[in-house]
Amino acid sequence: MTRSGSSPAIRIGEFEPAVNWQRACTDPNYPVMRDGIETFSRRWRSLHSRHNGRPYHYISLGPDTGEKDAAVLADLQPINPEMYYVPVDMSAELLRLGLKPIQSLPFFRQFRNQLLPVQLDFSVEENVAELNELRDRLMGDEPVLFSLLGNTMANFDEDVDLVERLSKQLLRPQDRLLVEVATASHLDERMAQQAAREYETSWVFREFVISALRQNTDLSVNMNYVRLKEWSRRVGRWSSR
Repeated sequence: MTRSGSSPAIRIGEFEPAVNWQRACTDPNYPVMRDGIETFSRRWRSLHSRHNGRPYHYISLGPDTGEKDAAVLADLQPINPEMYYVPVDMSAELLRLGLKPIQSLPFFRQFRNQLLPVQLDFSVEENVAELNELRDRLMGDEPVLFSLLGNTMANFDEDVDLVERLSKQLLRPQDRLLVEVATASHLDERMAQQAAREYETSWVFREFVISALRQNTDLSVNMNYVRLKEWSRRVGRWSSR
């Protein structure tokens, strides 16, 4: 199932940006994403233990590299062997790469017929309506766990508005929304500079930032001149010269 629409640049559905993003997530010099993946299972299981025993289907809004969805499925599937798993992303390549950790799960062979990747931009209201229709056909009134994990929210300028809108459009009383965010103790110029240095130390992340530009234009980019130029309230802006 596919549906086009406007989206953050990180979701460009091409091979090189998707592969470079996967590499960046495991780069020791980009610790936010790496640590987020490595610690997710512990954090998820602490949360899941409070709702243990309740069967859910699982719709992942932006599955990224797939390791976190694999951790969620490892706990949900034994409780509900008939559950559906629906990863949603506008990038077909990210959907493909995100399925690799899922394929290593011990129950994947009997589970694969309940797996339905959906190429769709869920920031578009009409697309969310179609996702609702798909959920109703597949899952009926049974509870659904939705998720926004990793850096998915950070791709949207109006991140809080996105969560509020998706909650209103998708969630029924029996459903739940799992949201992952990174936090800071305070916001000031020093914190912004520290975050900028963290990004700049990761050559792999620089490759990811530029890969979409290389994929879609004939511009030549000298990676030695890619730097973090300035920070707004939440978003770093990259420039090259």
